[in-house]
Amino acid sequence: MSNYSVIMTFPTKNWDVYGKYSLPSFEKYWPKDVHAYVYVEGDQNIPFEPSERVHILNFDNHIFGALEFSEKYKDKDIFDDTVDGDISKRQAVKFSKKVYAQLAELKNPKTRYVIYLDADLMTLQDVPVELLDNLTNGNHYVAFPDRRKRNKFTETGMLIWDTQHECHDLWCSLYDSMYKEGKIFDCPEWHDCYAFDVPTLDLEKKGMITCADLGYGSHSRHPLVNRPLGKYFDHLKGGRKFKGYSSERISAHGV
Repeated sequence: MSNYSVIMTFPTKNWDVYGKYSLPSFEKYWPKDVHAYVYVEGDQNIPFEPSERVHILNFDNHIFGALEFSEKYKDKDIFDDTVDGDISKRQAVKFSKKVYAQLAELKNPKTRYVIYLDADLMTLQDVPVELLDNLTNGNHYVAFPDRRKRNKFTETGMLIWDTQHECHDLWCSLYDSMYKEGKIFDCPEWHDCYAFDVPTLDLEKKGMITCADLGYGSHSRHPLVNRPLGKYFDHLKGGRKFKGYSSERISAHGV
């Protein structure tokens, strides 16, 4: 049995915009014993026939925290769900959905290591289990593309947690509280990147967890694809999803 499982989420209406990138490429390139749990919003009729290791789950039937968040704070301007490359305060509800999909798996993990992939993150070649073992080796709690060298919030397109870490339950509780208790509204911007950074960087500062950088120390605004992992993945964040590639990855790794 694999030590790894993957989470994804996206609305059916955006399959052709970005959902089409992550799911088929996961199926093609990831180790065959790694299962993906994909929470799909809306109509479940996506143009994709998954294998038995890809579990398509109805978001509305399984994930409720985002709905509770939107109802509790419905008087705030937080309902922008456009896909135009912009991340703003008005997209708080949109990005809370991936948080609660993550928490659904993290609170009841099926494997030791849980990996989140954005639906606009495309796998480009075979992902050997040795690569995953390398990314989780080092006794750190969580791995992410770190952009603190640029004084920027974390790029949350790929995240890896060790659910057996002693601080896992505490971290999940703190992450949940960012929305349940409205702490996200204390952040400069109201999206999941800040929600992720608040508990993560606080526990790291206190010496309770250590973190690994999936950007390998890159100073780039797009660190995941600019460093070694760009050989395996392209994160088509923002307007890149309309081009179908990241120019930063092309510059670093070629076609």
